[in-house]
Amino acid sequence: MPEVLEKVQQILPPIPNPPNKPVKPMPEPQPFNTGWLIAISIIGTFISLLNQSVSLLIFTISLAFIIGAFQYYSYPTRKNDYFNQIRNYEQEDKKYQIEMIDYNQSIKIIRSDENIKKYRESILKNPTLINTGKPDQIKNDVTRGVGETRFEPYIKKYFVGKIYTKKSFTIEDFSYPYTPDFCYIDDKLCIDIEIDEPYFKKQSNGLYYPYHEYDSYKECQRNQFFIDLNWIVIRFAEEQVIRYPEQCCKEIAKVIFNITYQAIPDSLVKIPDLEPIPRWTKSQAKEMIASKYRDTYL
Repeated sequence: MPEVLEKVQQILPPIPNPPNKPVKPMPEPQPFNTGWLIAISIIGTFISLLNQSVSLLIFTISLAFIIGAFQYYSYPTRKNDYFNQIRNYEQEDKKYQIEMIDYNQSIKIIRSDENIKKYRESILKNPTLINTGKPDQIKNDVTRGVGETRFEPYIKKYFVGKIYTKKSFTIEDFSYPYTPDFCYIDDKLCIDIEIDEPYFKKQSNGLYYPYHEYDSYKECQRNQFFIDLNWIVIRFAEEQVIRYPEQCCKEIAKVIFNITYQAIPDSLVKIPDLEPIPRWTKSQAKEMIASKYRDTYL
């Protein structure tokens, strides 16, 4: 799974900023701020005693008296201003509560399943956000395996008009292009669907060999090529598409649904889910050659 598509599965529509909550006014004013008066008196007395200055003491007492008188006479005005602020706050708070109800309702709509679906679909359709590479040639001489030919009628039945074969990608400094067994291509999503055999028969000498992709760097390199093009890569074992072709189609449909919300076909909904098959090792593939394991399902 390309990282950009993993992010699409988690991304949510942006939400607007909430309304600004009004700030409640400071505590109701008092006729006297006794804290200030006491502080000025103590500090002034201490300094006057330290300097043994009677005039400084008188100045301090006078200053405290003046401040106290100012507080007393300004109290009615300060009290009136405070209650005006309270009334304004209560009006603003009522308005804020109404705005918050509307805001929360809008969030529910924005983050509804249907809207999330539409938002993610818009991202998938935007080529500037998700740039998906497309095949650049047709390769008619590609060798097709038994699993591909048997699985083709099923995959084309359930994904009409979106399944392609023989579409290839030119690889720089590589003489042989990458040709997916099946390409799923629509305007939102591209998938490389591969069918992996555990071993193959070499025509030149008639001997069987473990399939080289499963124990080499080339497989990871090929997967990464498609992931870098923002394609999903799905790999089925040959045994899966032979024994359980409809379950494999359901697995593809589930992947498509998880990204694009395109409904799984009704005819596949009741089909059991596909059981995974662990990737085999080279030694296990050799054991399959010895036991002619492919013959048990082909």
